[in-house]
Formats: sequence, structure tokens, C-alpha cells
Amino acid sequence: MGKRGLLLGGPSIFLLLLCLRPGDASEAAAEPQYLVLVPLLIRTETPENICVQLNHLNESVTLSATLEYAAHNRSLISDVISEKDFFRCIPIEQKSKMMASSKYRNHYLVEKIQEGIQFRIVALDEGFHPLNEKFPLVYIQDPKRNRLFQWQDVELNVGLIQLSFPLTSEPALGTYRVVVKKSSGSNVEHTFNVEEYVLPKYEVSVKAPEVITILTEQLEVTICGRYTYGKPVPGQVKMSVCRRYSSPGTRCYGAEGAAACEEFSGEVGPERDWSISLSTFTTRPCRNLLPGKLEMYWHCSKPFEYPLFVFFLHIPITFKKTGCLTRLVKTKTFQLKRDGYSMKLNVEGKIKEEGTGVELTGSGTTDITQTLSRLSFEKVDGYFKPGIPFTGQVKLVDGMKEPIANASIEISIPRYEHKKSYTTDGQGGVQFSIDTSNFTENFVIQVSDSRG
Repeated sequence: MGKRGLLLGGPSIFLLLLCLRPGDASEAAAEPQYLVLVPLLIRTETPENICVQLNHLNESVTLSATLEYAAHNRSLISDVISEKDFFRCIPIEQKSKMMASSKYRNHYLVEKIQEGIQFRIVALDEGFHPLNEKFPLVYIQDPKRNRLFQWQDVELNVGLIQLSFPLTSEPALGTYRVVVKKSSGSNVEHTFNVEEYVLPKYEVSVKAPEVITILTEQLEVTICGRYTYGKPVPGQVKMSVCRRYSSPGTRCYGAEGAAACEEFSGEVGPERDWSISLSTFTTRPCRNLLPGKLEMYWHCSKPFEYPLFVFFLHIPITFKKTGCLTRLVKTKTFQLKRDGYSMKLNVEGKIKEEGTGVELTGSGTTDITQTLSRLSFEKVDGYFKPGIPFTGQVKLVDGMKEPIANASIEISIPRYEHKKSYTTDGQGGVQFSIDTSNFTENFVIQVSDSRG
């Protein structure tokens, strides 16, 4: 039995099931054969055929074919065949595809009340050409299926029309429907949600390196929480740094089978002001002073009559709590040199606000590169003039794009057997100048990292 897939107007699975069940007939010498022909593509509102051919039947059989599309099953044929040779084509037709699309691709819209809701209706034929159809009725239903707005005799212009309707200042929250009634009597629906949007009191940000190399031993990760007005958020912090497996393990292992992770927790808070007061005083001594000697007594059994002087020192101290938690994460857990892992680290931070228990999440990623160093030419001309020095710059950086200082590099021109070593400066750069007195032809200049 032959079987070919179909391309339909949307996510779908097409299965053609052909069941041959023996009936009550006598045997024949010839071996039965059957063939099923299925179109590669089914176009909307275009008649197509699925054909079945049976040859050399030696008994009666029951022929059954079913078209399965999405959640729908459609029986194409169910018949008892008693002829020795049989051929039949079964007509099928796919309904037209019409789309009622919202202004944005997602179904959860964040709209300003005063702007209302905008949507478009688009009609296309099987070749994706616009259709200027006319629809008797288009209407809007609220979450309780009440009809809020309607348009009659809606005609598309170049296969498209845009409609809108206002929302009340306090609209009903939930799922709304745009219903388009076609001339054939069928309906096309599109849903969208209206939800209350609450501006977050604070946001969680993640600071991590953009990229690390497979030789990196540790990285610094910072999780910060700040209110919309700029002040730090006090609360509990949870931080996780994970490297996912390329092929996650069985679900039996849970999260451990999906990634290698390091987790941390801590506390963040706002700025707090403290003060320390130091007081120093000297009193009349408990006994007579010796000539030429001044002594200070802090513990005397005799009551002080009056102090000679009193000095107070007030020192205000501010303890800065920036709302951030920073951790140095060891990379040993992530086995950066091993295959079978994603080449990035996923960082997630959660902050639960003190007092309210509101928890928000922030995330970030750090790429892992196997490139340990990179050389590049800078400020180099694409031509030279014999006798005039050929100059330029070379820059050496590591996999994290940080300059590599005091490294030895070699610049060579194989055609003229020119080779010279240089040492990079603090910015990973090298200035070079090559004598071209003996150069008469084009050449290729090469640079290599002498460290290997």
C-alpha cells in the first residue's frame, strides 16, 4: 500500500488507513494487488481525488479509508468489494482558509483602554492571493457570550480589512471572540484575552559575562532588584546557574537529568543609616597630682566634683546595601570542556520582596566558546608601494574579547620569506612596519600566536 503526506493549511497530520478484510468468497490462483494514490497537496476549495485500485481479488474484501485531520476524522469510503478488479476515485475538498488576526501575533493583548481593540480580517486563496470576499456579519462577544459590537456586509479590500471597537473604562476580564460569518453559513472565530495589567513594583536584573572560554575557572554573577523609582529592593534572593544537557535524560531524574546547576541564596536590603558617638572627658583627680605630671583617672571611688573638659565626637555611618547579591561561581560543575552540553550557561535570579512576599524573576545567559584567542588585523591597507614601508596593527584578544598583553606573535610573508616576532602591549596590540624594497608582486601577510 502506498502512502504520501499532505500539506494542509495549518499544523496537521494526515493518515490514510486502508483496511482489507476477507469476506466469503472462493480462493483464486492470482495474487491480489492494491494501490492507493494520494495527492501531494490538497488546496482549499479545490476538488481533489484519492484513488484506490484493486487487482486480482480472489475473494470479497471490505474497503475502508479514513481522512484524519487535526482532531477530525472523515470516512471516505466503506464498502464491500466483490469484483475481481476494482478502481475508484473518491473526491475530497478542504474548506477555505480565512484568518481573523489580531493586531499582535500573541493572543494576550496589552492595550491602552482609550485605544480600544484593533483587528484585521484576511482572506487568501490556495495560492495565497487576496480574495475580495464579502461577509454578511462580523461581531464581537465578551467572556459571557454577550454580543458587544457587530458589522454587517463587511467587504474586504485586496483581501484585507481592519476593524476596531472601544473598551469601557472597566471592561470584563477574560476571553473575547471575534466571529466572522461567511456566506456559506460557516463561522470563523478568533479569541483574545483582556486582562488587568499591573505595573511591576520592581524588576530583577542579572549581570553575568557575555562569554567565557572552556578554560574559565570561575565567573562573577550578580542579581539585583530595584524599584521603579531606583531604590534597592529588600528581600530574599535565589540564584541558579545551569548548563543544560544537549539530550536531556529521562524524566525519572527530574531537573537533575536536564542540566548541571549551581544554586545560591542570600539576602539583599536597602541603605541603612547608623551612627556611633564617642565621648571623652577628664575630671578632677581623686588625689593630688604630682608636680609636673598630668594623670587621667577613669575609675575613682571619690565622686567627681566637676569635669575639667568634656568632648563628644559623633560619627554618622551609612551601610550601603545596593539590592544586589554577587557570587563567584566555580565552573567545575559545568565541565566546560565536555561535549553533550549546551554551549551556554543559563542564569536565573529570583527576589522575594520583604514584607509582601511578591517574587519576581530575571534571567540571562553566558555563551561558552572553545576559542581561546583571536588575532585580527587593524588599520592595514589593501595595497602597498615598493620601497615604502608597509605598516599596520595586529590585535590579540582572548575568547572573552579581553586583550592579551605580553604575548608573543609572529608576522610573516611566505612569498618573500619574511618572518618577525613581536610582543603585544598592554592593550594586546602590536604595531608593525615591513620593508618593501625587494617586494615586486602581490603578497599575503599572515599572523600567528606563537604560544600555539
